[in-house]
Amino acid sequence: MPKPNRISALHITGLHEFYFPVTNASASSRWYQQHFGLQLQELNSDRAKLRLAEGTTLTLVECGKLNKYDTVPINFKAHDARKAYDMLDKSQVRANRPEDWLHYVDFDVHDPDGNPFNIISDPSWPDTPNNYFRIDGIFISLTDFDRSFEWYKDIFDAEIEYSFDHPTDSLENARFRCFKEIPVNVVESPVSVIQHRVCEFRTSSAAEDHRYLQSKGVSVTALTEQEDGLKAFAFCDPEGREFGMLEF
Repeated sequence: MPKPNRISALHITGLHEFYFPVTNASASSRWYQQHFGLQLQELNSDRAKLRLAEGTTLTLVECGKLNKYDTVPINFKAHDARKAYDMLDKSQVRANRPEDWLHYVDFDVHDPDGNPFNIISDPSWPDTPNNYFRIDGIFISLTDFDRSFEWYKDIFDAEIEYSFDHPTDSLENARFRCFKEIPVNVVESPVSVIQHRVCEFRTSSAAEDHRYLQSKGVSVTALTEQEDGLKAFAFCDPEGREFGMLEF
């Protein structure tokens, strides 16, 4: 399928919502607010929605089982990662020391349930009163890396910006592949287990994406349209991970 003026065969315009399973949504939401300046958007009996000034909504969902990661699945962008690290209360936040990587500085953090995320900064990014300003960029852990990576390359049909090996908890040299200009990266991870939908993408054409994925033999749900105009469907990768697509 041709993709004129697009960077991917799909019409993805950004990452809308990312999910972390937690044991207590209310307590975890307070932790994220206190230590990282996220603003609470919604809280009910089993989930909390949080945001920074830009980017993705982080949704904490109470689940009977938690995810298992051996590398971070999402990034928090900051103006100055070293400043962010120095200001953390280390008695309540488990964090690695910052490291230089290419032109970035980054470090990993674990929330109270062990969900990991990465704090990353670049000198070119703008300063903000909170230092943290955007949640963006997912890392999808692939158990069968060779087969699943070929699937992602075929489905997204986007250029690879970074290709490198890096240690994870389970592998000395795990393979990382980062797609260019879309918020999707994949990493080799034989031990990761995902208990909940990974995320939802924004798209400029849910109908076209739905038809395209069907034509590629991808498992998709029915395309629905609500009274407010929201169009949505879900699809799964070869390893059963579920993603949503939303057109507002």
